[in-house]
Amino acid sequence: WKDNDGSWVSYDDEMSTDIDQLQVGHSIQYRSDYNKQKYKITRLSDDKAEQINTTSSARREVRKTEKQRGIEYPKWWDKSLIDEEGKQSGNYATPYRIRLNLKTSPGKDVVNNFNKTCGHRQVLMVEGLQNQMLYD
Repeated sequence: WKDNDGSWVSYDDEMSTDIDQLQVGHSIQYRSDYNKQKYKITRLSDDKAEQINTTSSARREVRKTEKQRGIEYPKWWDKSLIDEEGKQSGNYATPYRIRLNLKTSPGKDVVNNFNKTCGHRQVLMVEGLQNQMLYD
């Protein structure tokens, strides 16, 4: 669904499946675990729907998208943490702090750039953030 800032927010896999199985012109209702609001989603076409907050009557555009596959993740990522299925469970939405090697890129690049402005400090460790959902 389209958020107030114009960005698109994904439903969880179960809700996406429920919406996908709706016939055009039909609706489902659900209660958000996040904000406890009740919503009605009506399928408008094969790839569009509308979400209505049943209390405030606020309307949001909903669209169908395909999950991206074949993405090349950064080389420094821990490949064992990548969820190849792309499910929003397990490792897919979890952020991980990954210690970068200070002698190779990108850790070495971070240290070099840091030393340009704060050369009198010793860098002991550099960490990167691995979050597949944000990267996808």
